[in-house]
Amino acid sequence: MGIKYPLTLVIFSLPFFIGLWTDGIIITTKVTYGYLLLRG
Repeated sequence: MGIKYPLTLVIFSLPFFIGLWTDGIIITTKVTYGYLLLRG
């Protein structure tokens, strides 16, 4: 175990967090764009 376990956990969870972060940016962009369109 030792230091190997947390490192493996980080490596496996990294793609998930990157995907989550990217989705958040896309959603925020869509909401902002829609808001600007509605305001005209």
